[in-house]
Amino acid sequence: MLALVIVAFLVPMVTSAGCSLWVMGRASSWGLIDQPSLRKDHGRAVPLGGGIGIYLGVGLMLVLVLVIAHLVRAFPTIGEALPELVRVHAAGVVNVSSLLALLLAAGLIQTGIGLWDDVYGIDYRVRLGVEVLLVLGLVSQGVELAFLPGWRMLTIPLTVLWVVGLTNAFNFLDNMDGLSAGVGLIVSIMLAIIAWLVGDLFLLGCYAILAGSLIGFLWFNWSPARIFMGDAGSNFLGFWIGTLTVISTFKTEQYSAVTLLAPLCILAVPIYDVATVSVIRLAQGRSPFHPDRQHFSHRLVGLGFSRQAAVSIIHLVTLVTGLSGLVLYFVDPRAVWLIIAQWVSLLVLLAILDVGGWRRNAHPMPHQERSP
Repeated sequence: MLALVIVAFLVPMVTSAGCSLWVMGRASSWGLIDQPSLRKDHGRAVPLGGGIGIYLGVGLMLVLVLVIAHLVRAFPTIGEALPELVRVHAAGVVNVSSLLALLLAAGLIQTGIGLWDDVYGIDYRVRLGVEVLLVLGLVSQGVELAFLPGWRMLTIPLTVLWVVGLTNAFNFLDNMDGLSAGVGLIVSIMLAIIAWLVGDLFLLGCYAILAGSLIGFLWFNWSPARIFMGDAGSNFLGFWIGTLTVISTFKTEQYSAVTLLAPLCILAVPIYDVATVSVIRLAQGRSPFHPDRQHFSHRLVGLGFSRQAAVSIIHLVTLVTGLSGLVLYFVDPRAVWLIIAQWVSLLVLLAILDVGGWRRNAHPMPHQERSP
């Protein structure tokens, strides 16, 4: 099993890295260049389109898995030449092939919409409308939150809110080098571990593939970034994680019901950022989708941290909250609420520090240079 997970990680990593290099060489001719501006942190033109590599790293690997699984089923002699683990799991892959194809198609549409936005720009209302329609399409095919069976009037809007919310959360996070992809990497590893704990090999593979693809992209996205993922990458990343968590199994008979809170713990940072930024913008009478420099990362910079330090802090906070989600599977059910209390306390502490950073940005001292 470990060998298959390693392959599922390495192949997308190489694919994503290679595609990112390819896009970097052609981005200028395609119009995929992010120009510097007052509200952006980079002072030079940087290629966009890293999302193409992220999607292809995931998509091509899953297509390869599907092709191999169907070949093994159609031609048993081929299966005999492959390792036993491949033969054993091929039938399971065939059984979920329709779901995989659906997810890949929806992910391709999200990537395409983001790519169009990167080049030409799209009104946020149009983008939101497409995202909602995509999720409703998935719901019509059975992709839906299942923790409240028989309550579809509640679970359908919650599914839409969860997937669309995470799609935009990772889009919001994509404001500093290595930030959104790094958070996505930590989240995907945590979710992969949970999939392994509950015995969901399908999702273990999906999360491992995503992690590998993100590593391949991050090789060129660490500060100073040589390529950005753009809306194509952030939209796909958030949509993919949102959708996979909807179909994930977080509770089995072996674990208590409180493990259903694991995805909230693991995804606390993206949720916190999109929620606080939206509240700040609405309080200022602006659209939640109006671009500015009031993200969690910018507020940390307002406290005096460098951009690289702000990114590292957010990664560490994601790791800590993610570990809280994992610990839910290992502690006595009676002690679980202590973990939840610790997680909530951390977020409250962050909020207290965060308010200080926001006030400092909003009301700088006379000797301070105000961020644009």
